[in-house]
Amino acid sequence: DIVTVAAQPGRLACSDSFGNVVVGLLESSSGSSQVKIQSSYALRPSRFEYGEPGYSGIALDKRTGSASMIACARYFFKDVSAYDRDISVRTFHTGAGPTAITFVDDQRLAIAEGYGFGLWDLRMAEAGGCTIRKPVGPGRIYSMHSLDHLLAVGGTDRVVRVFDVRNHRILGQWSNSLKYACRWVSLHSDQRTCFVAGVDNEIAAGTWGEARRNSSKKTEAAAELKGQLKAPQMVSGALARSPSRLYGFRGDSPWVGVSLSME
Repeated sequence: DIVTVAAQPGRLACSDSFGNVVVGLLESSSGSSQVKIQSSYALRPSRFEYGEPGYSGIALDKRTGSASMIACARYFFKDVSAYDRDISVRTFHTGAGPTAITFVDDQRLAIAEGYGFGLWDLRMAEAGGCTIRKPVGPGRIYSMHSLDHLLAVGGTDRVVRVFDVRNHRILGQWSNSLKYACRWVSLHSDQRTCFVAGVDNEIAAGTWGEARRNSSKKTEAAAELKGQLKAPQMVSGALARSPSRLYGFRGDSPWVGVSLSME
């Protein structure tokens, strides 16, 4: 069964519970909005022993055009495999089962391991490729997203924390973002707003760090996101007033998947 799906302009990838990945190269017709798969190739992990089927996450290189790097994390096998197109480049062996993964740049990966995350460099041989491990908080990390030098993480403690990967310093956080655990997080291009989705049917947007302390910035962000002049005071999923929350809503059923469009 398909466990994870990831997409970017020109590529679509999916993985099963064993970490087998299929990548499709997309082609859009001129003058049409339809997209079709031009070609595809499969990626298989180097080993299948000492593990069992379970979570497998996919991360695509954030560059567009000539981007070809892809990484797949397997929870029960405790490894992360990196590929350049259909060629295996590197396999990282983590101390705990990876629960989330994202590319920080074209040569570095952020990998969540339980209650913290690590930065792994494809070019580094020492320490198995791990440059630093960073403890985060009391909850497990289930979601990560990077934008430029920012890295946002969220998990079971319902707190979204934003780090600067250049100096490994936390810049800010958004507490009590949802009622239940955060399963998806994405940073907005303005670098002060983030979107989160829970394990149920809740999705919300809010500010973090310095941006949330400035009410005028909060109002401007809410007006931009909601298309109105004044942001209403929202009640968080935990039924508590949240000064960082811009808006939120609940769907009719639990989310199967969420994606953010910057258009």
